[in-house]
Amino acid sequence: MNEPYSPEERGFEKPQSREDYDEALDWLIEARRRRPLVPTEHVVMGQLIQLCDDPDLPLEDARTCLESALRIDPGCAEAMIELGWFHHNVLDEAEVGAHHFRRAEELLCDRVAKCLAGQILSEMERLGTEEEVTKETAKRIEQQAIDRFISTVTTSLADWLERYGGSSNSGGEK
Repeated sequence: MNEPYSPEERGFEKPQSREDYDEALDWLIEARRRRPLVPTEHVVMGQLIQLCDDPDLPLEDARTCLESALRIDPGCAEAMIELGWFHHNVLDEAEVGAHHFRRAEELLCDRVAKCLAGQILSEMERLGTEEEVTKETAKRIEQQAIDRFISTVTTSLADWLERYGGSSNSGGEK
């Protein structure tokens, strides 16, 4: 039996209020007193600091959490993305934010390439040994994987831009 993936499937409830965010942040602060946090916990802590109303936790602490995640794991794309948003939205440093977004994109592109390669090789194996698969079939499988990826990214980007005030059309109209 597969283990549940999402927090909700594991019995955790998604935070619904500021009090929930504060409670989650208190839990992470207590965990940090007992043991070193892993990068994901630093990222969540940085996010929670930005969402809570604790005057004892300035926004700069959120930045420190995100940078801590990157010190532990320089390849933590989620920390790079969150640091990009922090610079873009909180510090009004769009250029610095864009730098972090580009770093995350490079890392994620490598991961996506590995996923696509796995899909392509699995499909080729399903069809027969690599020697039996023609170059045309291999190219078709590769193109299908790339097309699925581009479609997914295009849809996600349009959703994000619509939700957060950008425009997904090339004419710049909203």
